[in-house]
Formats: sequence, C-alpha cells, structure tokens
Amino acid sequence: MIPQNIISVIPNFKKYVIIFAFLRYTIVTKLNISSKLYKVVTLMVILLLLAGTSHAAVNFTVPESVLQGEPFVVKIFTDELIENPAIHWLGKTAHLTNKQKNGKIAVILATDALQKSGKQKIAFTFRLAGKNFEFQKFIMVKEKHYPRESLRVNPSKVNFSSRIKKRLAKEKEIYAKIVCNSTQGGNLALPLARPCRGQVSSAYGNIRIFNGKPFGFHGGTDFRAATGTKIKSVAAGRVCLVSHFYLPGGIIIIDHGAGLFSSYCHLSKKLVKVGDLVKRGQVIALSGASGRVTGPHLHFEMSWCGVKFNATSLLEK
Repeated sequence: MIPQNIISVIPNFKKYVIIFAFLRYTIVTKLNISSKLYKVVTLMVILLLLAGTSHAAVNFTVPESVLQGEPFVVKIFTDELIENPAIHWLGKTAHLTNKQKNGKIAVILATDALQKSGKQKIAFTFRLAGKNFEFQKFIMVKEKHYPRESLRVNPSKVNFSSRIKKRLAKEKEIYAKIVCNSTQGGNLALPLARPCRGQVSSAYGNIRIFNGKPFGFHGGTDFRAATGTKIKSVAAGRVCLVSHFYLPGGIIIIDHGAGLFSSYCHLSKKLVKVGDLVKRGQVIALSGASGRVTGPHLHFEMSWCGVKFNATSLLEK
C-alpha cells in the first residue's frame, strides 16, 4: 500500500536536466568540488532515478467531506497507461476505463440518505509495470435532514398479497443484479441532461408514508410530466433493462459505466430495447402513470453500484 497521493519518480528527461543543472551549480560552484567528483555523484543519482522509473506519477484526489445522499467526484491523474483501475467505496467496487483522454479519470460516487455519518475509507487500486498499487484515504460523511412525505395511493399498492410479495421480491432481485454490477467507465460528461422539462414534484430522500404506513426513503426524484411527455437519457450509455414492474410501472435502466446507472419509471411507452446504445439527451420513452402513482409523472433515479443518490445537482439547469 502507498500512503501518499503521488507515485514518483516520473520518467521525464526535462526533470533530469533540471536536477543535473542543480547538482552542477551546488556541487561545483557552491561547494567548489572537482568536476571528477561531480561526475561520480551524478552517475549515482542517475542510477537511483532509473531504479525508480518503473511507474509513473499518479494523483488521487477526493473531497474531505460529503453529505448523506449526495454525489461527489473523485479525480485521478496519471501520465501513463495503468491497468485494472478501480475505486472501492462503502464495500463496493467500480471498474474504470484503463485509458482516458489526457490521463484524467473523473468518477461520480455517492452515499444514500441512510448512510451512517462518520469517516469512511475510499481506495483506488491499479496495476502498473506488473505490480499492484493501492491508495487509501478517508472521507467524512455528514448528516443531512430529509423531510417526511405522506401520500395516498390505491390500497393494492400498499397492502400486498402473497402473490404480489413474491413478484416484488423477484423484481427487486432483477433490479439489484443489474445496478450492483459495474462495467468499465469514467469521465461522464457533466452536467447531465434533464430527463424531462417538468419541475420537481417530490424530492429525493423524503421519508415516504403511503396510506399511513412508512415505506423508507424516496430513492429518486419525481418530475411533473403529463402522460406522453418525452423522456430523455441523461447521459450516453447502454440500455440494460426495459420492463414493467409492479411499483415502478414501465421502467428503463441505462448503464453509464463505472457503477453508474439511471432509471426512468412510470412510463407509458418505451422507445428503446435492451442492448441499445443511447446518446445524452436521446428520447427513450414517454411518461405515464403506470405502477404506484398518485398521477402521471416521471420517477427518475440514479445509483452508484446500487447506492441511490440525489442526482439533481448533476443535471443541467
């Protein structure tokens, strides 16, 4: 394990020239030592530098603190191609693309609204020149207050029969198998496109109470959208689910890489199929009132390796 941000020495001959110039000025001019001794010292320094040039400079930066339920960006800078880069956070792992433009990798991570506050470890691992490396840091997760929200829906969407409970368990399993996976990715273009034009009608993180019964926190954001409103993908990605679930109704899930997924629910019509590659801002569906709803709207959510978070701060204004 490497406890610091930077792996040095950098194989950059410009730096060597600077070092040699400094050595000559210090040893020969200031210390008045013979040029013969200078050559010996210089040779020793060259050997030491060459011994350390098996890897490049890698800088791994994270925020000092984050709020419960909010996303944050981890940045990685490297001047050479690294292998098997991955981010480890909250017991989950996201796999990153090996080669990125200009040697930069930016990754969106998050906590959910129920994440325990306090210090949490984050690690970045990779292989370089046949060796494994790891950086570790800590991020302080701070508490954020989320209000309670009471809603009235069809009793069948709250009081579940044994048959419906089995269906819900199966759909939950399908959902988790998709969003808890991680394909290679990183450097998602920000800001994200808005999924629709409507205003927010119910915010992420609200403690939801349906017909007087608590049902946990709201894992996404609801946007006002009359039936038939065009729904757009917030970023480029691959469609990995097109289906109809009991509570979300018509649903589409898109994989954006590095553990990041977006979900679009209560749809009336799906315009893409599993395996399709979609672009940022591409129309993928029409909104509706399917599933558990009080009226037509879009339920939009984003997750990182299954951790649902508030994505509104990432959307274009």
